[in-house]
Amino acid sequence: KQGQQVVIWQDNKHSKSFATLKTEAAALTAEAMGVGRPDAEAACLKCHAPLHEKAPALKAEGVTCEACHGPGSEYKKLPLMRDPAEAAKFGLLLYPTAESRKALCLPCHENAHGLAFDFEAAWAKIKHPVPGR
Repeated sequence: KQGQQVVIWQDNKHSKSFATLKTEAAALTAEAMGVGRPDAEAACLKCHAPLHEKAPALKAEGVTCEACHGPGSEYKKLPLMRDPAEAAKFGLLLYPTAESRKALCLPCHENAHGLAFDFEAAWAKIKHPVPGR
């Protein structure tokens, strides 16, 4: 009834973003950037594991729900989650417009490693609405 948010996250690249830092391709990219091991480098972790400093235990999970929506411990109770406006009072970060979502994504995705970023196509892959909303 609440949607498939976790399944959608598990099936997209955000859940695997930290794991990509352990690949040979990431090592080559880091070398070209003149930085150290990508899985330990702040320049890489800021996008591939944005909670690595605040919640080191979540680093391996990559870009988690809380990386975009804020710490769930304050708003995760079901009565709050049924009312997004009420959950927002307890810290849930919402992005009601395409522009607000794009502003969240661009710091990591705009021209990352020289790759073009098509926001509309990317959003189509990761959007995770609550049915009926």
